[in-house]
Amino acid sequence: MHAAGLTSAAEAFCPNGERLFVKNLETVQGDERDVVFISIGYGRDAQGRMSVNFGPVSADGGERRLNVLISRARQRCVVFSSIQTGDIRLDAVPRGTRMLREFLHFAETGKLAAGAVTGQEADSPFEEMVARVIRTNGYDVVPQVGVSGFRIDLGVIDPLQPGKFVLGVECDGATYHSARSARDRDRLRHQVLVQLGWRLHHIWSTDWFRNPQREIARLLVAIQDACGSPPAPPPLAVSQIPEVLKPLPTRSIELVASQLPPYTECQPEVPKHRELLQLTQSEMATLTAFVVKAEAPIHAEEVARRIREAFGLERTGNRILAKTNDGLRTAEQLGEIVFEEGFWSTRERRHPLPRDRRNAALPLRRADRIAPYEYRLAVLQVVEAAVGIAREDLLPETARLLGFDRTGNDLQKAIDKQIATLFKSAHIYSNNGHIYLHQGPPPPNGLDREAPSLNV
Repeated sequence: MHAAGLTSAAEAFCPNGERLFVKNLETVQGDERDVVFISIGYGRDAQGRMSVNFGPVSADGGERRLNVLISRARQRCVVFSSIQTGDIRLDAVPRGTRMLREFLHFAETGKLAAGAVTGQEADSPFEEMVARVIRTNGYDVVPQVGVSGFRIDLGVIDPLQPGKFVLGVECDGATYHSARSARDRDRLRHQVLVQLGWRLHHIWSTDWFRNPQREIARLLVAIQDACGSPPAPPPLAVSQIPEVLKPLPTRSIELVASQLPPYTECQPEVPKHRELLQLTQSEMATLTAFVVKAEAPIHAEEVARRIREAFGLERTGNRILAKTNDGLRTAEQLGEIVFEEGFWSTRERRHPLPRDRRNAALPLRRADRIAPYEYRLAVLQVVEAAVGIAREDLLPETARLLGFDRTGNDLQKAIDKQIATLFKSAHIYSNNGHIYLHQGPPPPNGLDREAPSLNV
């Protein structure tokens, strides 16, 4: 039967006397039917190349023509197509071409979330690092993929269909930290994207920098599963990862913590057959200077505790504390020690690392017995090891580095105050919700006589 005969036969099924019509894109305007069959007849050439020109759709105003076409149906469209979403390039410029790709994705999946290339750069060095790892392992990736008003940090492209995203990688970046609440971040946004048909893999920056080899392995498995590809060779060991792909530096926070010296109390020698309160001011100056040089920076009450314990005394009374303070001031006048920010220290270079107080005596684990300088050293060590870290993660990681599994109110306030000091002195700075170490020469308004040393 010829085409006219087929049309006549089909018209017998048309309700309300409506005639069956066959029209091209340019002439379909003004007609409506319950069901519209749409035929998309583009395809690859003999060399397997796909044209980026879809006729009137790719021309100026093509998106309006396509909108008219798909809105001709009162109930539904049935699409016959020789191409799929992945056949249309992600970086297509004409708006109509991009809209055709989105329409094909909807026809295939029932969801309007094919993902669009925004042209924006990665939000943070961490995202750039993850993207480099993905590319080094043979996959294409696009930063800042637009999906229905959201941004997905990284979109991994299907190796077989380069116009299709197979996986979204969330890197705990600016989009995450700009969410209004933890509920928005952790549940609603993820739920919306999954309902839109996206497969997501989340990487926490703290986990990545603690164990990059494990997180790279998890990432590659997620990509392979999304692509439906056979298992790839085992991921590179950390020692084999090219230098540009490693966290800069490669030390994890755990490694830094393992290299911290434990807090060690000194044991001063005291005159035999003498009472503490009978010592001369010169003798007290010598004793206090010895303790300070051994444990600087140190609180005056800790200096008093070392001395009275050396004498076998049980408690630090007011007279012992007053005599200790007199000795400290005398030692300061002699140029032996200095008083800074409420703690006693030496004129020589101080500890380049904070001290681990996990197993220290209980008085040393009080927040007010840790010098501000030592808090700042710990903050800088954490920021350096993590490369970039969220403000809410920096505080507990700093506490953990100092040997505290829990952060009480006093400890939180003390650490937060020194984080603010480091911001003010430009030793650290914030970008897209993450904190980074200042690069280059020490800021002119340094917070110490010497910029804290970060060399281990």
